[in-house]
Amino acid sequence: IRCATSRTGCHTPDIASQSLPCGLSGVRGYLAMTPEEALRLVLSKLDECSILYMVTGSFASNMHGVPRATYDADVVIDVDQESLEKFLESLGQEFYRSEKGAKEALARERMFNIIHLETGFKVDLIIKK
Repeated sequence: IRCATSRTGCHTPDIASQSLPCGLSGVRGYLAMTPEEALRLVLSKLDECSILYMVTGSFASNMHGVPRATYDADVVIDVDQESLEKFLESLGQEFYRSEKGAKEALARERMFNIIHLETGFKVDLIIKK
């Protein structure tokens, strides 16, 4: 497991590089992506854009052995305007996102979300204050 390190020295497991269950995506004739794979894709996009992040909430709890039912993930991001724009562009057609909402979230230090269209998996991206 790699760790994403914030400027404040906090460490969080980086599941972008973990070996996660592939669900049904490996079954011949079934190409659906699992929520874990969708999150891994988002985290890899954050890595590509050099955006520091920390996975929190139920998904993080699940990764640390305390199972909780969830169908979304919460990710705190430390981002500037240029990196945010690059990240949003990198999502391509695979994700729903509101660029206006994301930019407003950055300006107000709030959150915005993206939704993986194939799975409906939602990722709440929380701007680090």
